[in-house]
Amino acid sequence: MKYFYVYLLSFAVSEALSFLVLRINWGEKFRDSTFFRKSSVLLLGGSIHFFSILISAVAAVYFFGFELDYIFIFILSAGFFIMMIGLFEDLGKINKSKRYLLELFVFIIIIILDIRIKFLVLPGGRLVFLKPLYSVLVTVIWFFFITNFLSWFYELEGFISGAVSISLIGILILMKLQGNINQPVILMNVIVLGTLLCIFRNEFYPARILTGQSGSIFLGFLLGILSLLGYTKLSTMFLVFFPILLIFIFIFIFMAIIIVSYLKGTIVTGLDSTV
Repeated sequence: MKYFYVYLLSFAVSEALSFLVLRINWGEKFRDSTFFRKSSVLLLGGSIHFFSILISAVAAVYFFGFELDYIFIFILSAGFFIMMIGLFEDLGKINKSKRYLLELFVFIIIIILDIRIKFLVLPGGRLVFLKPLYSVLVTVIWFFFITNFLSWFYELEGFISGAVSISLIGILILMKLQGNINQPVILMNVIVLGTLLCIFRNEFYPARILTGQSGSIFLGFLLGILSLLGYTKLSTMFLVFFPILLIFIFIFIFMAIIIVSYLKGTIVTGLDSTV
């Protein structure tokens, strides 16, 4: 029951921060138009996500007696750095090549802390344990892909928050099925789901706040690291690939909606004309 209260708390904190952000005149440097919108929209969803998670985590410890180990604190610290990288890109202070280089620095630190893919599961359940060098390379590729994958779609209203929510729910279900009661991982999942519910409401058409690059790579990073930390038994390596599968299903559904809208004469880029 405590997790449900934390979920409601994280939603309330995210709602409060969103309300404050929308009441402040941030100026044009924090706003941008997107391919799917003619009017400008705030690209501060990533900042709202991070500070909502941080405040909710502290409240969960203070009010509900949860414990945060060093991994949880490290995830928040690394997530803040990732979020700031994306925010600087949103503001035009760095380009993609610099962003990728800074991300690589974070990934290396994660691997040094021994958070990495150490084996692969082949069809039939056979395990292939990776040599240290291959383990590092596979982990870097995994983090790079999952962190940056969502950034390709941040302009789609409601897409990122919806896709990540589905993936995190899938991780929680698989953790339950395998009997993995990893409190910090479950707590982080629940908190992120609460903030995503608020962001989904604010970024759904007509969007007032979008995640931007900062929010998309921050959520991608969280999804990648929670996928790795969300398993303990060897047979559950599927957790690493399950979020990607769900996201691709989400993309397929969205593309189908676009095609049907086009065939009916409804142009996606014209939906915002009434705002």
